[in-house]
Amino acid sequence: MNWLTRFKALFVLTYTGFLGNIAVIYYLSRGLSYSEIGLATAFSALGFFLFEVPTGVVGDRVSRKTSVLIGLSIYPPLSLLLLLFLRNFWMLLVSELISVLGGASFISGSLQAWFFDNLKSEGREGGEFKEIWRSIQKATVLASSSTTIAGAFMAQLWGGFEVPILLSLILHLTMIPPHLEHSGDGLFKARNLLHEPRHPLLSRASETRGFLADNIPSYRYPLTHSVPQFL
Repeated sequence: MNWLTRFKALFVLTYTGFLGNIAVIYYLSRGLSYSEIGLATAFSALGFFLFEVPTGVVGDRVSRKTSVLIGLSIYPPLSLLLLLFLRNFWMLLVSELISVLGGASFISGSLQAWFFDNLKSEGREGGEFKEIWRSIQKATVLASSSTTIAGAFMAQLWGGFEVPILLSLILHLTMIPPHLEHSGDGLFKARNLLHEPRHPLLSRASETRGFLADNIPSYRYPLTHSVPQFL
């Protein structure tokens, strides 16, 4: 399987889950009010702007891969576990902030920039970039909408949201082991899921960001233009 196919699978799975936009119904069923849900959502939006710069430094100064793997490690496992045992507003708020920190801050921009850097290293960042990106977005919307519908039916069938949340957790946990390989010294290291160019591409972070901002609205405003749910 080449790196492009692996990237498509990674992106689609990252933004796919069985809870999606029916999460509000779950929050209400746990006794939260509309005002508490709205307040948690507002704080998550604020958290995005607060986390964007410090987490972006990891992608620009260390590596895109490191930023993505950090995001996958803290989100969605921690966020979904908090939702599974949701009892009050504070647990929802922490879950929302973790989702923003991992999904929107560490993962979102770095994942797109990582993809662009790989294409650029092969001289394919021109016309191919937009075409491939459109196909990835279509697949993501199809997968996320299908799993959300399935999650709604499961919640209705079994009278609760625990099954959709658990399936989302299992789905995302399966993404982490394939990205790690044993190093032989008792430790684990990141597998070359996508090859990361070993040339000055990473030092030209502003050039990459500029291209993405001009060609992908969701790179500049990920909370409003990208796939809306990470669950």
